[in-house]
Amino acid sequence: MSYVKQEEGAEGRDCPQRTKMDEELLQAPTLREVLWMLAPVYGTCLLCRMMRALVYVCVPLHVLDLGGSPTEVGLLASLYGLGFMIANIPGAFLLPCLGAKYTLLLACALFLGSASISLMEDIEMLILSQFLLGLANSLAVLAQLTYISGTVPPERLGFAISIVGTLTYLALAAGPPLGSLLREAFGIRAVFFAQLACGSLAALGSVCLGNEVEWAPSTKSGVLQAKDALKEKSGRLVRVLLFACAMQFVWKGRELFFPLAGREAGISDVLLGQIVGWSFLVDMLISPLAGWLMDSYGRVRAGAVSLTLQSVGIMVLPFHSAESIITSSTLTGLGNGLGAGLLMAFGADLAPSGAGRGAFMAVYRLLFNSMDVITPLFLSILTTSASLHASELTTGAIGLLGVMWVLRCVPETLQKHVKVAKRKQVEPV
Repeated sequence: MSYVKQEEGAEGRDCPQRTKMDEELLQAPTLREVLWMLAPVYGTCLLCRMMRALVYVCVPLHVLDLGGSPTEVGLLASLYGLGFMIANIPGAFLLPCLGAKYTLLLACALFLGSASISLMEDIEMLILSQFLLGLANSLAVLAQLTYISGTVPPERLGFAISIVGTLTYLALAAGPPLGSLLREAFGIRAVFFAQLACGSLAALGSVCLGNEVEWAPSTKSGVLQAKDALKEKSGRLVRVLLFACAMQFVWKGRELFFPLAGREAGISDVLLGQIVGWSFLVDMLISPLAGWLMDSYGRVRAGAVSLTLQSVGIMVLPFHSAESIITSSTLTGLGNGLGAGLLMAFGADLAPSGAGRGAFMAVYRLLFNSMDVITPLFLSILTTSASLHASELTTGAIGLLGVMWVLRCVPETLQKHVKVAKRKQVEPV
C-alpha cells in the first residue's frame, strides 16, 4: 500500500492553502492501517527484544552458579554493549546494499548463533554469546527503524516509532520473569531453546515483510556536512555526552546490581526476575509521558527529572533487602521511562538538516554507545576491588552529579519557540 506524501517546500507549509493540505492529510493511513501495515515488522521487534530480555537476569545468575566472579558478570554487559556499539556504522553501510529485509535476516542469523553457543554452558561461550547478541540487536534496530521510516508517511511516523518503544518495554517486562521461571522449572537450557524459538519466528516474520525502501542515488555526500556540524557544535555535543555518561552509569548499574543485590538479600531467583520485570513494566507504562515531558518542559528538565529518580533508586539498593530492591526497581523504572528517547532527542536537535543528518546521528550514537562498554567494566572492577555497597553508592553519586551538570552546563536544545514565531509571521491577518 502506498500513500502520497506531502510536499516539503517552505511555501507549501507556510502559505494558507488549507484545502490542499487537508486533502493530502486525508490520503495518509489511519492509525489502524499503520498497525496492520507494519504488523510483521512489529512482530520481529517484539521477538528480537525478547531474545535479550529472556537472559537479562538468567545468564548473570548462571555465570555466578558456574563459579564466575562479579568481573565476569560485568563482562557480559560490556561485551553486549561492545557488540551493540560496533554494529552501528557497518549497519549503516549494509542497509543500502542489502536492504532492510535482508539486514534483518542477517540479524536473526546472529541471534540464532548467540543462542546456539549458549547451550554449551561455558562461561567463555556465554560471554561470547552476549557479544553476538549485541551485534544482532543493533542490526535489528537499524533495519526495523529504516523499514518503518521508509514505509510510513511523515504524518504517522511518530506514532509508528512509538509503538517500537512500547514493544521494547513490553519485552523487557515479560522476558526476565519468564526466563527465571523457565530456568527454575526446566533448567537454563530451556531459556536458550526459548531464544532459538524467538529467533526462528523473527526470521519468518522478516521473510514476510513487504516492499522495501528504494534508495535513491546520492547527489551530495553528507560526510562533509556532518563533519562541519560536529566541529560547529562540538562544545554542546561534549556537554550532552558527559550527561549521557552519567545516564549510562545508572543504566548499567541497574543492570549489574539487581542480580548481585538479590543474591546479597537472599531472595529467590524467581522473585528477583519478577522484580526486574516489574521495573520494566513501570518503564513501559510511564514511557508515553516522556515525549510530552520533553516537548513541554525541554530536554534539560526532562533529563534532570529522569536522572534524579534513577540515581535515588540506585542509592536505595545498599540496604540489600527485598523491600529496598522493590523500591529501587520502581524508582529506576519511573526515571528510565520518563527518559525514554531523551539521548536520541538531544542528538536529533543537534543534527544538521539535509544529507549530513544520518551521518551525524551515526557518529553521535557511536559515541554514547561506546559507554556501554566502559561503564559496566568500571563498575564490575569497582565491585570486585572494593565492595558492592561502594559500587552502588558511587553510581548513585555519579548520577546526582549528572543532574547538577545537566541543569547548570547543558544548553537547552529544544527550539520550539522559533517555529512558533515563524508561523506567526506568515499567518494572514
